[in-house]
Amino acid sequence: MTTLTKIALLAALVLIFSPALGAGTKSCPVPGPAVEESYTWNFSTEVTKLLHEIEHEAPHVSEIAATLDIFIRMPFMFSKVSHAAELNNAKGHVNKIGDRLCRLHQVRRMAEPGQRKTMDELKVTFSALATDTERAIEFLNDRSRPTNLVDPVYGERLAGIYRESSFLRHISEMTWQEDLP
Repeated sequence: MTTLTKIALLAALVLIFSPALGAGTKSCPVPGPAVEESYTWNFSTEVTKLLHEIEHEAPHVSEIAATLDIFIRMPFMFSKVSHAAELNNAKGHVNKIGDRLCRLHQVRRMAEPGQRKTMDELKVTFSALATDTERAIEFLNDRSRPTNLVDPVYGERLAGIYRESSFLRHISEMTWQEDLP
């Protein structure tokens, strides 16, 4: 067994035995009481920074979804393990975006009105992204039937991941550009 095969199998095992994304259901910690730094903290700048981070994280998910689209167009060249490794990578990026959105939720009331509107749009789009990513993982993990990597349902999940991650980037990019002087 080659090293690359071992890495791919390990990635598949991690994906299969790791808990589901939970990004859509994960609750953010409740902010504690205000501390002295809260009164001088520039929340608008922090929100802009977080939106910028989402803008730069989302293309990674889009690229992974595009790679998976290539995989399903050439099903005999790529194994279920290859799909699992790519989806696990996407899951990591989706969770990073979720962490940023969680922080945005915590500071929402201190954000500018336009930033709050963007946060609302991102939340809806992210929920769809997390759901599609989670369902694609569940599809690969479903042991009740043989995995058909050209199944249209699986392809639609991957298309959803691509579409929603591209839209996330677009939403955050528009706000980021609006905040520039």
